[in-house]
Amino acid sequence: MAFRFIFLLSLSSSALYSQGFKLPRSTLAKRDLSSFTENLIFTSGNTDGFFVEIGVGGNRVPVEVDITSADLYTTGQLQGIDSWQNSGTPSDVLVVLRGYSVQQAFASNPADHPGLSAAFPESNAHGVLGLGPTSDSLIVNDLKDAFSPLDNIFVSNSSAPFATILFSGPDDAETSNGPEFAGLFSIGAPVSLEAIFGSDADLSGLPNMTQIVNQPSIPLTHGTFTVSEIAVGGKSVLLSSSVSGAGAGTAVGLLSSRSPYTVVPIDIANAIYGSIQGSLYSATSGLYTIPCHTEITLTIVIGEITIPIDPSSVVIPLSGTSGSQCVGSYQADTERHTTSPSYDILFGTTFMENVYILLGYGTASGQSLSDPIMRLLPLTNLAEAHSYFAQYHGGNIQQSTASSAQSTSFTTVTVTHTPTTTVLIGAPSSTPYSTSFASTSPSASSERISGNLDVQDQVSDDKPNDNNGPTGSVVDQLKHCLPAIIVGAIVVGVFLIGGITYCLVSQNRRSGAKESAYKAIHYAESGDHSRSLYGHDEDPSKYSDPYTDKMP
Repeated sequence: MAFRFIFLLSLSSSALYSQGFKLPRSTLAKRDLSSFTENLIFTSGNTDGFFVEIGVGGNRVPVEVDITSADLYTTGQLQGIDSWQNSGTPSDVLVVLRGYSVQQAFASNPADHPGLSAAFPESNAHGVLGLGPTSDSLIVNDLKDAFSPLDNIFVSNSSAPFATILFSGPDDAETSNGPEFAGLFSIGAPVSLEAIFGSDADLSGLPNMTQIVNQPSIPLTHGTFTVSEIAVGGKSVLLSSSVSGAGAGTAVGLLSSRSPYTVVPIDIANAIYGSIQGSLYSATSGLYTIPCHTEITLTIVIGEITIPIDPSSVVIPLSGTSGSQCVGSYQADTERHTTSPSYDILFGTTFMENVYILLGYGTASGQSLSDPIMRLLPLTNLAEAHSYFAQYHGGNIQQSTASSAQSTSFTTVTVTHTPTTTVLIGAPSSTPYSTSFASTSPSASSERISGNLDVQDQVSDDKPNDNNGPTGSVVDQLKHCLPAIIVGAIVVGVFLIGGITYCLVSQNRRSGAKESAYKAIHYAESGDHSRSLYGHDEDPSKYSDPYTDKMP
């Protein structure tokens, strides 16, 4: 119960917020959320995914939501429950999820997970909750009449066999490592913003979430779906699929709730970011570093639904830089080498911020669930998102256009509006958890949960052109060349003064005039007073990074 108390305290001043979907902080601060704890989605600290709180055998447990899994795992100490190892039999325990109580098979390991313990120090146990279908479950595969957690609820309540996720992301203004309100979760009915926010929901212009049930159904095959189009700046990107049986000109997608990045084929990443002035691609991580003020207009069509993506979801702050450096959230796939891939694009949480998601079944009768589907309700208004983005960056924005050419890999970038700094982005740790906690080492698990990026010391410039030359607008180029302009002006001035003096002296001598009252100009010897541009010879930590500092 201690965890719930601390959690509710932290929520009292948080906000449901994103550029496409936002609510004023003052509105939420007035609401008593204690009646909606079963509906709340939250994030914590540096963990990449998002969490809900459930009951497991009378214990309150924060669990990370995993759309690609279909099982319940816990770590840490659960009072009154025996642990389960790989060689044993899964426990059967009463699980309470969103007000529904079911007997659920799950795996438990008393060895705590260091990453989750750091994120939730007030809780004795933590876990991962899979929202997938029973057919994808590893735990209940050999058990008779067993179901995955959501299916277990659906067979008992077959009139509305679906769950919904409204993920807004954490409040960018919050700096606490504690839980932050990041959205709402529901089972059997759409999220009701009116129930939580009352008339303020209408006043704030929030969308009507009940419309999700009227959206076209998108068939799912082991969680995957068809991506019909991706457009950058209104220009379609050429799509192709490595998945057997996929339609021509399409790609196969899969949702992932445990990473902010959307992992795409490198051609798509290049089309989104490759033409951006000042972009930097790392072949090691598959990520582009991007000037934070870059606005990218991106739309994605899944099934029949066109989903506008907020610019702030396409270029995101780099973890650990306080928003001074940014990366593209669409990460080139540099690791998968399977000969039989099941998907082409893995959509992360920065995509999920832009759409309300329903996952469920088209047909449910008794113990039978069939026709898995997904419904999507877009949340982002591009015109409003553009206005907010421009206002946030003080009108200093860089707009991009689509490019089908692959960007040259290099590691040094000169950005037009700030001093030059050299960075290399390391690979993120985005590998999902092992499906068995017993076989996962604590050190490996700790690395997987963070997903942080490292800034490395050694870099090299592989780009054939001079990356350190002036780029950008005329004003930016003049700033870059300012020292040379000043030196040139001084030299010209000195020669001009000398020439005038020579002429005057010569004239006086020819006319027999008296000695001039002006003394001959004395040119004192001087050392080189030139200064490296932007303090290049000084401690680089005194100067800005090569991207705008003002970013959530």
